[in-house]
Amino acid sequence: MAVPKVVFNDNCFRDSFFSLIQKELCYIDVNNENHYQYLRGDKTMTLDTNGRVTGEEVPPFDFSRLTGKLWDVEIVAGSSGFRLEQQLTDSYVCLVLLGGDGKLQRESKVCRMYPDTVYICPPHSTFGVFAAGSDDISLAIVRLSLFEEADSSRTKLQAVQAGELLPPDGECQVAPAGRLAALCRLMHQHSQSGDPLIRWRGQLHCLEFLHEIAAAARHKPGKDTRHGLERAKNYLEEHFADHLTVERLAAITGISPKYFADLFKKTYGVSALDLLTQIRLTKAKKLMLRSNRLMRDIAHEVGYRDEFYFSRKFKKEFGLPPSAYMKKRQHKVAVYGSAALIGYLLPLHVIPYAAPLHPKWSGYYYDQLGTEIPVQLNAYRQNYHKAENLDKLSEARPELILCPAGLEAWAAWGDRKIVRDAGRPFGMEAAVTRGCRVPGRRSGSGTLDFRI
Repeated sequence: MAVPKVVFNDNCFRDSFFSLIQKELCYIDVNNENHYQYLRGDKTMTLDTNGRVTGEEVPPFDFSRLTGKLWDVEIVAGSSGFRLEQQLTDSYVCLVLLGGDGKLQRESKVCRMYPDTVYICPPHSTFGVFAAGSDDISLAIVRLSLFEEADSSRTKLQAVQAGELLPPDGECQVAPAGRLAALCRLMHQHSQSGDPLIRWRGQLHCLEFLHEIAAAARHKPGKDTRHGLERAKNYLEEHFADHLTVERLAAITGISPKYFADLFKKTYGVSALDLLTQIRLTKAKKLMLRSNRLMRDIAHEVGYRDEFYFSRKFKKEFGLPPSAYMKKRQHKVAVYGSAALIGYLLPLHVIPYAAPLHPKWSGYYYDQLGTEIPVQLNAYRQNYHKAENLDKLSEARPELILCPAGLEAWAAWGDRKIVRDAGRPFGMEAAVTRGCRVPGRRSGSGTLDFRI
């Protein structure tokens, strides 16, 4: 698809254009001072001296150029406590709740799943599902890819992103009730057949599945209550430092404040204002660990005008005042190479300052300590992102780095230099290729007593 340009006759009309783009939910890319790309269409537009965009309307997206390929359909089920661990996608993954209550985690964001709704995970992202109630849960996992004509010769196809075919926020409700579930079961049934002709029928159902999603995404209601709740929750997470009230959040959702308060708590299991407190205090923790700023400044940045009120809220939430929390976390211990080493620290009541974390590769520690570890290293395969992780460690300047025994010599050399520099305040010379050192009580010489 050709990418058009928007040319400004006068720079003073840029704001008008930005406003237009936001209303149309489109994206722009800056080329230079006066030219912008309008990424939804294939023509050049000009903003005239009256601030109006001139030119023909953007033609609709040509869906006939697209086709889909169904790779597989999996139907999984479980009882209370069911959990589908985080996994990496190599194609589009569409999830449909067939029965029960469940929650979906895409990357680090969690949302409740609803029937007759498709949840889409793009390629190279992670997702996981867990039961949210006492009932059994079942869901369909559809893996597919999208292709379009590579050129006018009609002899080649190329993989494409979802573009305008799929909903921009990754989910949408499809009517009538039961339609999505029926298509998923048909795709699953036919794709398992030993008859190639019946398996091909599964591919046709995949195209029908994509058509239903595209049609629902096009006519997705802006005032839908559930999606309104998601908008309010996202707004709360992004504007946590503002003065937020139930009335203000309810206005975003488009329902009455009382109904909003009841529905929000029922949907997310916590009231909107309690969630706001959690977000603010978690953000405050990270600021305490990563900076030497005054408590007053931290309180102001997370939305509290009174630092004493902030201190009382912090103690009520975490059981100790901010000053005690900072004293407890004053030593910077880092874990490098394997997230499993975190387990050696927890019995000593030591939470690392930096460690490899990811919803899939180190899911337990990510869930339990994600908000407590300010510097999160890439956890994908030991030493696979060595340069990136070492840069983060160098910037964090930990006092001690723990790494697994037998770490490859080519990887350990850079680590040894960092440990030697970081260890000087304690008088340490750590041999990182020979096991791990775990912080305990400090001896008179300034070294640490515990070793593994």
